[in-house]
Amino acid sequence: MKTKGDQNKGNTKQQPQKQINTYKEIQCYYHPNEKLKYFCKKPDCLQPLCKICLDIHIEEAHQESNDTKEVVSYEKCLAEVTKKMSDNLAYFLDQIGQLNNHIDRIINFQCPQNWMSLIQSSETQITDLIRSYFSNLKSYLFSISPEVSKLYSAQDRLIVCSKRVDQLRSELENLKSENSVTQLILFYQGDVEKLNNRYLQYLEQTFDELKQINFQSINAPKILINHNKLNDLMELLNQYINYEQEYEEQEKEEEPQIGYEEQRDRMTQNEQSEREEEQPIDIIMAQDKLSEKNEYGLQSNDEDLEY
Repeated sequence: MKTKGDQNKGNTKQQPQKQINTYKEIQCYYHPNEKLKYFCKKPDCLQPLCKICLDIHIEEAHQESNDTKEVVSYEKCLAEVTKKMSDNLAYFLDQIGQLNNHIDRIINFQCPQNWMSLIQSSETQITDLIRSYFSNLKSYLFSISPEVSKLYSAQDRLIVCSKRVDQLRSELENLKSENSVTQLILFYQGDVEKLNNRYLQYLEQTFDELKQINFQSINAPKILINHNKLNDLMELLNQYINYEQEYEEQEKEEEPQIGYEEQRDRMTQNEQSEREEEQPIDIIMAQDKLSEKNEYGLQSNDEDLEY
């Protein structure tokens, strides 16, 4: 026989353990010495409250209605929202997982080779090869024409300096907005002037380097593009990736030749059957009744003649 203590022990084993949610305590914005303890869930309120805020809030917002059901524990609200959002997250993950598994099953069943992965890897190899080719081509051309290399390098520097122009326009707009205080401090600290001087020196240095080059004496290689060879490239790609699709060939049995008279008889039979199929059922029934009456009339006439 189980004692009361044993029964209690058995009950404690069956009871699920409560999950303790630990949330960080937050100071009240209006009363820094107090922590947020309550939250008003009323749609036109939605305010976190400390103990001091609670009395003020009830007096100002709920005094007329005397309805404080929506004012609950702040920790309880956190637990409620955490539970709902966790459930939503779990549901999303479950749906995404089911859809992903379903897609994988179809791909593995219909595409055992995983041809999409093969195509993507082949595309990456081709693009890497093309990029490598053009990168080596540029390096070679710039090596035999260093002056041209400096010219294109100056273009890149010009793009960088143009971005500083956009930044200056944005800083001028800041002087007309709520960011004017920050912009004034940065200017009087000398940060703006220092940055502008760097970019100006960068421009002057690039300008001086280009002035020292006699571009009339540059022997730049002439580049010719044969666009017709693109078709050859397409043919190579078609040879690089082959795809085959199986088609089921349906063997057609040869029909025996039919004579003209037999063919005509079949056509007339088909026409008659089609006409019969097109007739409504009430017309067919009326025709049957009419034929029965005619047969009955003929029989009675024969009997009268015999009589």
